[in-house]
Amino acid sequence: MSSEPVARFATHASTVVGAESAPAPAPAEPPVAAGSGPLFRPAEAIHGPSSMDRRMRRDLWWLSLVIPVLCAAVVASSFLLGGASPARRLLVAGMIANATCGSWMAWMARRARLTARTTASAWFILTAGSCSAILYYGVVSPVGLMLAVLAVFFVGVRGQRIVAVMVYGMFAGFHAALVGLIAARGVPALGVLPDAASGPGELVVTELLIQLVLFATMIAAAAVRRSTSTALREFEQQAREVGRHELLLDDAKRAFEAALRADGGGRFTHQVVGSYRLGRLLGEGSMGEVYDATDTRTGTSAAVKLLRRNVMADRRMVQRFLTEARIVRSLDTEHIAHVLDTADPASGLPYIAMERLHGRDLRQHLAAHRDRRLPIAEAEDLLRQVARGIDAAHRAGVVHRDLKPSNLFRTAAGVWKILDFGVSKVIGEHTVENAIIGTPSFMSPEQANRGDVDGRTDIFALGAILYYAITGTLAFDGATLAAIALQVTHHTPPPVSQRVPGLPAEVDAAVMTALAKDPQQRFATAGAFAGAFGAALAAAHRDGDRSPEPAALAGQRRHDRPASAPVT
Repeated sequence: MSSEPVARFATHASTVVGAESAPAPAPAEPPVAAGSGPLFRPAEAIHGPSSMDRRMRRDLWWLSLVIPVLCAAVVASSFLLGGASPARRLLVAGMIANATCGSWMAWMARRARLTARTTASAWFILTAGSCSAILYYGVVSPVGLMLAVLAVFFVGVRGQRIVAVMVYGMFAGFHAALVGLIAARGVPALGVLPDAASGPGELVVTELLIQLVLFATMIAAAAVRRSTSTALREFEQQAREVGRHELLLDDAKRAFEAALRADGGGRFTHQVVGSYRLGRLLGEGSMGEVYDATDTRTGTSAAVKLLRRNVMADRRMVQRFLTEARIVRSLDTEHIAHVLDTADPASGLPYIAMERLHGRDLRQHLAAHRDRRLPIAEAEDLLRQVARGIDAAHRAGVVHRDLKPSNLFRTAAGVWKILDFGVSKVIGEHTVENAIIGTPSFMSPEQANRGDVDGRTDIFALGAILYYAITGTLAFDGATLAAIALQVTHHTPPPVSQRVPGLPAEVDAAVMTALAKDPQQRFATAGAFAGAFGAALAAAHRDGDRSPEPAALAGQRRHDRPASAPVT
């Protein structure tokens, strides 16, 4: 690898690191040391307002479903336990208020209309209603204490300091005031459940323990919230670091691949696939990449085709890729690139090893000519050789469906070979359904209209290729795919003799027959097309006849093509 790509890689990586290491300034949150800082921190300081708001709304919505159920259970228990009428009426009123408040909170949380003030108001009502349960069941009864502890803990872990202190203060203050009145014999104990403390001294000691439990609950809730917040912050920081490193690695990988490509390499260069060691990248297509390779067993050269990363995730694409190998391997002709080996269908990296060809494709071959077109004799040789390969595929029941200049390869020995059966269709099988397959400028009308295809589809593509090779211009062209498809289906290109001055007009009928919109009007076989084209040239050379359809061509169309033109 040259030093220039490495330098570009280093520059790219340092640029990325520099961009990441200098983020836009933002207000930093001071670290919280153990045993310092406020007990409760604002929720927005930990999660951000959007995520915390969503979490709060979700929690409140679930709580609102529980509140009416608990209120109904408390009211039902009051009918079973009976008790003093004033305390019981106060309890029912408090539970109705709580159930109503819970339903209102659910409605507000569902519509994202809750604010800090409305939430505090709702918790004030819920706490006041729950105090009526302490009055009814008794100051030291477990029912009232459980409600108080649950409320203080739930609000405490939510991190809303003002609301948490308010709820704790209401419960602790109400309970202490009530116990004080009972201990001073100012009011009788109204609870329906028996008190564990019989005398004033025992009642005061019990109250101190209850106050300690409530305060400890608030402290524990704050500690849980604080620990959770710290863990969340650390997790988010780690997630950001992981994301940043993944971005850096991805950028570095792209830079490395770009550096490899600059030296003719690819992402699998120097790796061993099956028994083949891959070398430089030879070419790329819509489905895969082709690498120069060497068989480690025999030392022979090969060309190995691998699927692209995004294609390997599609099982249908992989199956079509392997079907290509099965199709091509069954074709015995020198005008189709031979398949040497294929990967096991269960392999994690499917590949096809083909014979290594040296030469150039038709597109490159045309570019090497000064006028970017072939002499008529060379075009006839191209058509004759390619027709043999196409007819061999059709006899095996295979339609290529994507013939184009880049798929026709001329070896150093002058042999034309057909490449890339990646979108081939075995007659009777449907490898791709409801899809347009082909290259727009060389696509047949039935392909553009998503119709059924047979061997005459390849005849049309071969006619478009010959037109391009002779004239140096596309028979069907446009600024957009839709414009090209419209030309393919409805436009008749000018005769080749009009494009190339001095070209015999006899070739027009042969080329235009191959480009007929109706498949029934095309040649039945590629060999018939090549024979008609050669006969037209021979007739023009022999006697200079300029008739639009020489007798040799007419006979070729009448006698070589059956009415339905099936491919068998």
